[in-house]
Amino acid sequence: MLNSALSVKKSNLLALCKRMGFYTGRKGSEIATVWNKGTKGLTSANSTSFARGNKSHNRRPVGSIRLTTTKMSGGKVIEQGQWYVKLAEPKVWKRIAALAWEAYNGPIPAGMVLVSIDQDPLNCCDPTNYELLTRAELVALNHRSGIKYSDAPVSQRRTLIAMARVRAKLGKLKPAA
Repeated sequence: MLNSALSVKKSNLLALCKRMGFYTGRKGSEIATVWNKGTKGLTSANSTSFARGNKSHNRRPVGSIRLTTTKMSGGKVIEQGQWYVKLAEPKVWKRIAALAWEAYNGPIPAGMVLVSIDQDPLNCCDPTNYELLTRAELVALNHRSGIKYSDAPVSQRRTLIAMARVRAKLGKLKPAA
């Protein structure tokens, strides 16, 4: 007797729940109405809204300097932080290393990037600490099967850059047919 009472088909149970108006709570949108139904956009200004013309409390003036955070993974440094200086409003920041390079060597051409030799963020104003690479050379430097650039001793990094330049040139050459 007990066994036959519990043998109810799923479709019969769902039909009963639908007939009787029972809801499981999984489809709350059918029952409850959202508090902002019918409003469009922002409902009204609140205590956290900025009035026009006001500046935020954490706004930095032109000429201020900031250090970005160092990215770490598993206790190992992935990317060192960089020093930036604010050049203009709003949100025009530039790396101090790029400014130092441009002061000594002229502007950085389009499609070129600066690579730090010693990867020390405190040594950002020394233009001899940086090499100018094309994007293809940067890809060749980062895509290698040998020693990793960030793990290599500082004395070997210029050699790795030279090898990356050769690899990038070889990649541009077409194979002889």
